[in-house]
Amino acid sequence: MSQLSAKRDELREKDEQMRLLHNAVVDLKGQIRVAVRVRPPLGKEMDVPITHITYPGVSSIKLDQGKSSQSFEFQRVFGPNMSQARSCLHGYNVSIIAYGQTGSGKTHTMRGGEGDAEGIIPRAVKYLFQSRDKLSDLDWAFEFKASFLEVYNEEVYDLLSERKKLEVKMGTGNTVVNGLKYYEINDKDDIENILAVADRTRSTAATKCNEQSSRSHAVFELAIQGSNKTSGAYRHAALHLVDLAGSERVKESGAEGDRFKEMTYINSALSNLQNCIRSQLNKNQHIPYRNSKLTMLLRDSLGAGNSKTMVIVALNPAVTQIAETKR
Repeated sequence: MSQLSAKRDELREKDEQMRLLHNAVVDLKGQIRVAVRVRPPLGKEMDVPITHITYPGVSSIKLDQGKSSQSFEFQRVFGPNMSQARSCLHGYNVSIIAYGQTGSGKTHTMRGGEGDAEGIIPRAVKYLFQSRDKLSDLDWAFEFKASFLEVYNEEVYDLLSERKKLEVKMGTGNTVVNGLKYYEINDKDDIENILAVADRTRSTAATKCNEQSSRSHAVFELAIQGSNKTSGAYRHAALHLVDLAGSERVKESGAEGDRFKEMTYINSALSNLQNCIRSQLNKNQHIPYRNSKLTMLLRDSLGAGNSKTMVIVALNPAVTQIAETKR
């Protein structure tokens, strides 16, 4: 028994060392990182070869527009042929945010399809389940609870509770969403059920850019609590997976009336999100989280304190969209 106890102590020490090492590596790469994903061509787009987008390296993308060309560097670039979160188990808040114009593949990036086409949400949760099972050998027990909300026209709604309107309050320590329901997650079926309910509830409307364009920001949260029955250690964190509403230019979208109002709120929220990320990167003392409901909701996972953020810029491969892609 003493040998077994000593072995467990050794494993727990290694677990703590790995946690600290993993965090140090992530910090060296940056608390806020940006990747690019170019979605595969769809429908008639497949008839036109994609020659205006090339990939000089795993972290670079080049856009050719007639006589001019521009190259851009990111932490990682995923091309259209690339098949479709470990920090939060170590007690760090994590956000993965999909950003891009309408029709660029943000929702597919986050949600995906079956098998190899699975998106970030099911893959991330599956990975966390696998990691949880491995950590159980070190006497860790984790509990996962999920929520899914949307921000539409600066109002917040619960997608898992018949789109109940919610109140958001930001205090000195954290952000509280009064009335938001959380559901215990034990397996893949639980996740699929939650995503199906959210799909039926989320606000959609037709625009010229995308017939099923999402007009709201969707925020999936996985709240994680872990405890070690031997050492008494406790960890809690949150994983936010965010599918932002499509970024569009008013002129090209053909929006009028209510749709114009929606776009005004969408573009304002996206601008505020950019300002918060930029302020974090510049290490500004004041971060303008209160300027929008979206940034209030993401404050705890948006590069502050013990948090990590990955922004995935989704790009439309169509040559007709190259100006918007460069923007």
